[in-house]
Amino acid sequence: MLTLRMKTDKTGILAISAAKMLALHRRSDLDNVRADYIVPVPMHRLRRWDRGVNSPDILTEELGLRLKISVVRHLILRIRQTDLQYKLSPKGRAENMRSAFALCPPSFLAKLGFRRFSLPIVGKNILLVDDILTTGSTCNEITKVLLSAGVESVTVAVVARAEGSFRHEG
Repeated sequence: MLTLRMKTDKTGILAISAAKMLALHRRSDLDNVRADYIVPVPMHRLRRWDRGVNSPDILTEELGLRLKISVVRHLILRIRQTDLQYKLSPKGRAENMRSAFALCPPSFLAKLGFRRFSLPIVGKNILLVDDILTTGSTCNEITKVLLSAGVESVTVAVVARAEGSFRHEG
């Protein structure tokens, strides 16, 4: 329940607290990743406008501070709006995420103020942060994009993981 509330907590307090707990209780695991960069799962701009917050962004910022890993918020873009995952079957989730993400082009980064932005990602280890992992469809699609760009490894850190068999009702 806490993780679901975190998705709409505009103060960010719940996400910051969750990141602190994650860093505290999983510190050795997170350190063993030897991540060069920490990256949040991106949210489409329309969904972000609707919710007013993207909890993976807040989680990532706090984890980056605590783990002393460089945060790269715009490395991956959600290039199309997708349906809400919780409404879909496992197969539908995978189809929903297919081709939804792309590596951020340098021209977009320049518009964000990164005029001389050159992020060497080839051969690097990425820590990808999301709030909830159910089937892994979102993280799998992002991992494909990162690996095809030459990233050495992608490790996923989440606050909550759905357990048991996932069954879609309806």
